[in-house]
Amino acid sequence: MHGTDDQGARLCPNCRSPLKAETFEGIELDICETCAGIWFDMGELRRLMGSEQHALIKTEDRVKPSGKPPMERSDAPRLCPCCRQPMEPYRYMHASFIWLDGCQRCSGIWADDGELQLIEEWLLNRSQRVAACPEDLAALDAYATEHQRLMDQKRAMVEVMKWWKMRVRM
Repeated sequence: MHGTDDQGARLCPNCRSPLKAETFEGIELDICETCAGIWFDMGELRRLMGSEQHALIKTEDRVKPSGKPPMERSDAPRLCPCCRQPMEPYRYMHASFIWLDGCQRCSGIWADDGELQLIEEWLLNRSQRVAACPEDLAALDAYATEHQRLMDQKRAMVEVMKWWKMRVRM
């Protein structure tokens, strides 16, 4: 089974503890009870954000570390809990100071403890800034759409290359 330990559990990319499935706003998320990180399968972060006002902060408040201090972020790549491939760190919305980890293979997202609150605060501040300059929001949305298109294209190319390599070996 991909992305699991010997007992079939998804593992935390931060501290390697088994992740626990919990439902938040009708969305099943995988949480780490040790370091309070949260794994979002493809589309779940967006669904959570659209579920209700302050859903990110409410979710963050429900997930608390077990008391063991979280590990320091290292330079070693974190592995996706689903497919065990190295994840890529990226800036949330490309312009924020918030670094998340994303899996290019399965499109999941890892958020460390505290990052959901930072996202909510950043979005609130951004919306206040953009209210004064709506053309910036339009440009940012266009950039985000183009980025998503390119990421989808990259994932498709990776799959084609895998298929081609398998075919050449035959």
